[in-house]
Amino acid sequence: WRSHAEQSGRPWFILSTKYGLVHPSQPIKNYNVPVSTACRDSQFLELLKRQGRELNLGQFDRIVLLDWERFLPLIEEAVQDLNVQCVLQNTSILSYSKRAG
Repeated sequence: WRSHAEQSGRPWFILSTKYGLVHPSQPIKNYNVPVSTACRDSQFLELLKRQGRELNLGQFDRIVLLDWERFLPLIEEAVQDLNVQCVLQNTSILSYSKRAG
């Protein structure tokens, strides 16, 4: 996922179920918070809203979510803008490999 995000040339973040939207160079401590728990945590959802405002996510007309659809409600919480389209993008469709020989 990282290589796809870096190759896109666009701003990107890691969605942590404990720390919210994390810049890829920001170190974080290990944690274990299931997505289902994060979705029900009102303080965490407020953190995502605040981060979404600080990052001005509403400026984008499309946000691409690489990976798991269970993260989609968290991204939508961060965006808080009906004009932003969150898209689940399966990276297996985007990956490729060279044929041997």
